[in-house]
Amino acid sequence: MTVKNKGGRPTKYTPELCERICERVATHSIGLERLCGMYDDMPAKITINQWRYKYPEFAAQYALAKTFQCELLMDSMHDLVNEIETYQDSEGNTRVDSGSVQAKRLAIDAMDFV
Repeated sequence: MTVKNKGGRPTKYTPELCERICERVATHSIGLERLCGMYDDMPAKITINQWRYKYPEFAAQYALAKTFQCELLMDSMHDLVNEIETYQDSEGNTRVDSGSVQAKRLAIDAMDFV
């Protein structure tokens, strides 16, 4: 199915493509720009954002996919936090390794959210 824009120019928008886009967003923890670059059949990020504005049904489907993606990102962050290293000081107290904290913080800051 090809949908025509108001100007008569055809668009690649199809419900099947939108489903594929949303599935990929929901199952990857990377941003839309990188996701579009991974797959030859994905339109450009700007096109997807235009479709979200133009097609309410796609906007709703995409919003749900982003909710799932947020859960993936939260799981990733939770895993990183749980990997923070500790050590025993000279008095036998358990201490948090500040270098490990900084490394995990950097990893979280570098996550591709857009």
